[in-house]
Amino acid sequence: MAFADNAVSGAASFTIEKSKNVVSVGGTQAETYKGAAYDVAYKADGTNSVTVSIARADGNTTGAVGNLTKVTLDSDDFTIVDGPAKNVGSYKIALTKDGLDKIQNALGNNYAVAVNSDATGTLKIGPYMASAVFSGDPVWSYNGGVKPEYWKDFTVTLDEPNNPTYDVKATDLEFLVNRKWTSVAPVNVGTYKVRISDQGWKNIKALNSDNVTWSATASDGEGSYEVKQAKVTATLSGQNSMVYSGNAATTTDLYAGDSTIKVVINSDGEIANLPQEMTLADGDYTWNTADGKAPVNV
Repeated sequence: MAFADNAVSGAASFTIEKSKNVVSVGGTQAETYKGAAYDVAYKADGTNSVTVSIARADGNTTGAVGNLTKVTLDSDDFTIVDGPAKNVGSYKIALTKDGLDKIQNALGNNYAVAVNSDATGTLKIGPYMASAVFSGDPVWSYNGGVKPEYWKDFTVTLDEPNNPTYDVKATDLEFLVNRKWTSVAPVNVGTYKVRISDQGWKNIKALNSDNVTWSATASDGEGSYEVKQAKVTATLSGQNSMVYSGNAATTTDLYAGDSTIKVVINSDGEIANLPQEMTLADGDYTWNTADGKAPVNV
């Protein structure tokens, strides 16, 4: 059988559809708390970085899978979904629209690329290992009491992000007195070792506790508290007399009759229970005579 000229008519169509692909973000960028927000730091080799992969979309069983080796992505092509990523925790990282457009343009018109919204990378921020150094060495002259606000002369220097400060309180301190640690500041003359109490370290470590951690040896340093002898002066003045009796003058004779002899005690500051005057007793004084003995003659 033969077909006459122009006996075949009509037309058929054949369509090549785009291969639907989905891009997934995965991997983890691990960081340490620094007191400021982190951005995505993408590395194409996947070292401590999120990664990008591509696969057929659901329902695409035979279509080609795009090759991402020709796609050049950078950190700006990603976003932190639940940022800012500042505090310790895990944050989701996703591809931006610009990042998706880069992939689509690189693969060309044969692919229809979408983002797998269920697949995200992770930015994980771990705690900073903090430490602290205690110091201080106030000096105080004895007055029968403690130095006012002595705790303000001690400092705790913290090694952690943003250089937080800690104001030492009286209840944070312990003093080594008579070989025993006590929270009561000493009064008497001496040099005493000072340390932060267990409760004090708990108070310090409570600062920003969600973002920092402490090793067992995180605390260091020691202070001292010195109580110096008070400067006291005694001034002898006055006069008295007696009628010759043939006997040497005695302490009793010093104060007999209309005596004005007195000893006035002075100090640089107020000293608890310090008398303003004292009465001389045997052994408290010497005679200004040739032989140093009590006078007898006129």
